[in-house]
Amino acid sequence: MKNANEKVYRKSVRKIAQGRAIYTFDKIIGKSKNFVSIIEYAKKIADSTSTVLITGESGTGKEVFAQAIHNASSRRDKVFIAVNCGAIPSNLIESELLGYEEGAFTGAKKGWKCW
Repeated sequence: MKNANEKVYRKSVRKIAQGRAIYTFDKIIGKSKNFVSIIEYAKKIADSTSTVLITGESGTGKEVFAQAIHNASSRRDKVFIAVNCGAIPSNLIESELLGYEEGAFTGAKKGWKCW
């Protein structure tokens, strides 16, 4: 029989593989005044139609916040896809996120990434 931690882990992996955000604000724990104010601000902007840019050092929980914001929004039932922009070369970030037209650069094929 699988232990409880393994069951939770497997369930989380399935959700992420299906493009679902698993973290919510109630799973973010912190007590400092600054941290609590950041959580409250993130809750306020969660249902905004604006784009949100989350920055920070590696390992600070940027994706956890992104998932919590997604889950608190009206788009919670839509697909959530995390993108590690640091892993994409700076000269390709625009085309990877926004798409491109045929011939925009060497190897840009028609219909390949055009949104």
